[in-house]
Amino acid sequence: MAAASGRTGTFRLERVRVLVVDDSPVMRAVVKGYLRSTGFEIDEAGDVASALRLCDACDYDVVVSDVTMPGLDGLDLVHALDRRAVRPEVVLLTASSDLARESAQRGVSLVGHECLAKPPAAPDTVVLAVERALRKKRDRDRMTAS
Repeated sequence: MAAASGRTGTFRLERVRVLVVDDSPVMRAVVKGYLRSTGFEIDEAGDVASALRLCDACDYDVVVSDVTMPGLDGLDLVHALDRRAVRPEVVLLTASSDLARESAQRGVSLVGHECLAKPPAAPDTVVLAVERALRKKRDRDRMTAS
C-alpha cells in the first residue's frame, strides 16, 4: 500500500501513479526527486507523444507536465487528456507569464488545472500540488460513479 503524507494530510491508496512530462531530463529528475519520498509510483516521459502512449497503457492519477516543449506541448497534453473518459488530473509547470492568454487563444481551458512556477520553489510545492490533484480526482471519480 502506498502512503504519501504532506502538510495537508495522508493518502493511503492501493496505487498512486504519477507521470512526469518534461523535455528536460534534469527537470524530470528534480520533480521525480521531490515526489520520490511520497511512495507514489512515478513514470516519466520526455515529450507529449510518449506521455500519451504511456497514458494509453496505464491509468495515471496525476500528470505533472511542463507547458513549453518542442512539438506538442503541455497545453496539447491537457487538451488530449481532458477528452478522455478516464483521465488524470494535470499539474502544469510553467515559466511563462502569458499562459492564460496562450491557453485561451488555443481554446484550452485551464480551469481546475493547477499551475506551478518552473522551476518549483521547493519540494513541498510539488508534493502539495499533487496531493490536491489527487483529492480532486478522487472527488471527480466519486461523482462520476454516483
